[in-house]
Amino acid sequence: MTSAGAFGFGGGGGRIAVTWSSSAFTGNYDCRGGTAPYGQGQTGTLSLPEGAGLALTVNSGYRVGLAPGAHTFGAVTVAFGAELFFHGDSNTGAGCSITAAGCTVTGTITASSDGYAPGQGAGGGGSAQAGTHGGRGGNNSDAAYGSVSAPVTLGGGGDDGWGGGAIKIDVGAGTLTVNGVVASDGGAGGWSSYPDCGAGG
Repeated sequence: MTSAGAFGFGGGGGRIAVTWSSSAFTGNYDCRGGTAPYGQGQTGTLSLPEGAGLALTVNSGYRVGLAPGAHTFGAVTVAFGAELFFHGDSNTGAGCSITAAGCTVTGTITASSDGYAPGQGAGGGGSAQAGTHGGRGGNNSDAAYGSVSAPVTLGGGGDDGWGGGAIKIDVGAGTLTVNGVVASDGGAGGWSSYPDCGAGG
């Protein structure tokens, strides 16, 4: 976990990778970014052995992230007050997906501000333009893009803000229960004269 700062922005969370042939661990992993007056650092990544028989549970008060790409688990549970972050890759355009036997969300699954970097992507905004994705960004003439029914593309970066990432959750014949938040918002503009936001994922 990254320490909180007194000024400026919080640092990003780190990376935790764990492998085992057998495990009796019953504790928690935490990859949260640091907090500071001008914004919290992004959640880092957690890499665990995966498979249809292995459950992923994010307990209340904890934040973990998954790297871009496809992941397979048994049951996935994100408790109230917990966060599971889906990272995107601005260089390749890859988002993050989960295949699971079931998924229960009373906390937050998010890919907000982890799409294309400012000005990048199919809907990237130029000077004084916000990013485009499912809808056109402000002052941006780029056409909306991506699938309506099965979106996997990242949001375009605005002149000064990151686009939203991609979230795909496939539970097959299982049950997806959401009594929390699933979000892929575009990032807010920053410090330029025209702080234009990124597009949502």
